[in-house]
Amino acid sequence: MNRFLQVTLFYGAFLFLYFFTEYAAVNRALLLFKPEQARLLYALSMLSSAAGYAVFGLLGRYVRAYRKRRTVLFAMALAYLAAVVPLVLDIGGGAGRWALSLLAMFSCSYIGGAAHYYASYALCGAAYSGRAVGTALALATLGQSALAAVHDHHVLAAVVACVGVAALSLMLLNPTRYWRMADVVVPRAQVEIRTERKSPPMLLLCGIFALIVLTASIGNCTLTALYTESALRFTLLPRFAFAATALLAGVLADLKNRLVLPVHLLSVILLSLLGYPFLFWKEWHVVHAVLLYEFSGTYVLCATLAFLELAPDTRCPHQWAGMGRLLRAFMLGATGLLL
Repeated sequence: MNRFLQVTLFYGAFLFLYFFTEYAAVNRALLLFKPEQARLLYALSMLSSAAGYAVFGLLGRYVRAYRKRRTVLFAMALAYLAAVVPLVLDIGGGAGRWALSLLAMFSCSYIGGAAHYYASYALCGAAYSGRAVGTALALATLGQSALAAVHDHHVLAAVVACVGVAALSLMLLNPTRYWRMADVVVPRAQVEIRTERKSPPMLLLCGIFALIVLTASIGNCTLTALYTESALRFTLLPRFAFAATALLAGVLADLKNRLVLPVHLLSVILLSLLGYPFLFWKEWHVVHAVLLYEFSGTYVLCATLAFLELAPDTRCPHQWAGMGRLLRAFMLGATGLLL
């Protein structure tokens, strides 16, 4: 299989699973609980997602035995199935559904930590890394939207979840075959003296993207409030905007040694600010949603790609490869609790 296609499909498989989990665990719950409860569940679910990425990074840092980490990954796959299947089939409610939602987001994000770790090495030095990540984001978004359109077919959704996590676990538990890499990957920073390039300023990068995500999180909290109060009904248009802008940003990322991407990101941020005045008119809320999703597709691509690309140059790539997703989940959860 073509390497670009292989990495795109494998990484896209996780993104689809994550978007599907977010829909099953969070979005459906927004319609089942009171607005205040639904917003709290959304915030806690995002924080649980951030915790999943963080735990994967900590285990990768302090647990050196590959077999032990693989055992934990397999256990997380089983925990995910135990949580998401009842959610999809609408089994149980109240506190039980809250616990299942948090477990589903945590276990899925732990699996995501492994997916990002292997993707960072599979894309290391590739000239098409931006297009691969952008295409994966676009395909996963459109796939989840198509499945959400038939969400009443609970059995179908449960089957998709089972097949998806089984296929993804197979890819992650056998990285030699599916990701074309050694079972135990040694960080380049530990085996190569890089005199021509200093260590990546990861903390500075975290601060920059935290501010960017905070800007999007404020708008996202507004949309969540409107959605829980039935003042806004999402259509496919915002999701199409997310997919299109993620794909566009991925293409631009591979041009001129990444020099085009920051300019594009700044222009999208300024464009998204134009959507806030439309919140004053109920019939124009969708315009704000489209512009915000356009911004989200761009910054998600930028944050994901930046940490995927720099992680192999750090001493703990397990910790940094999924940091873009961790920052997004943490900032969404924190702003959801505070606002």
